[in-house]
Amino acid sequence: MSQEDIEFNVSQEDLLEGTVLKPGPYLLEIKAVSQNPGKNNPQTTTTNLVFEVKSGPDLRCPGVIIKYYLNNAEGIPRRKAMDFYAHLYGKEIDKPMNMKQKADQMIGRKIKAYVVNEKFNGLMQNKIDGFLPA
Repeated sequence: MSQEDIEFNVSQEDLLEGTVLKPGPYLLEIKAVSQNPGKNNPQTTTTNLVFEVKSGPDLRCPGVIIKYYLNNAEGIPRRKAMDFYAHLYGKEIDKPMNMKQKADQMIGRKIKAYVVNEKFNGLMQNKIDGFLPA
């Protein structure tokens, strides 16, 4: 049997991303935004958002990281994206439009969301179930 050292590092971000919060309404802040071609359909665009939890019913919440993905594919994915942008900007999307904003202008913006727990790849994690009025 080998006497080799086995090393495993855990960062503060790993701990925060792994903290499973009590379901409820939370105030989130956008920390990072990027866009890539859709994973399953490269003809679509996926927006990757990283949120940091600022406050909410679980006292462990400040600093917890939640990742969220939007897609512009037709149907439910596009409706989820419309719901996010409507709550982010505080106004209903009631007519056709082309929304464009620099990613760095989204960073730091705050939005309320309802967070639930979901099992993914065998681990419980936080999931944004919907966005809430400010």
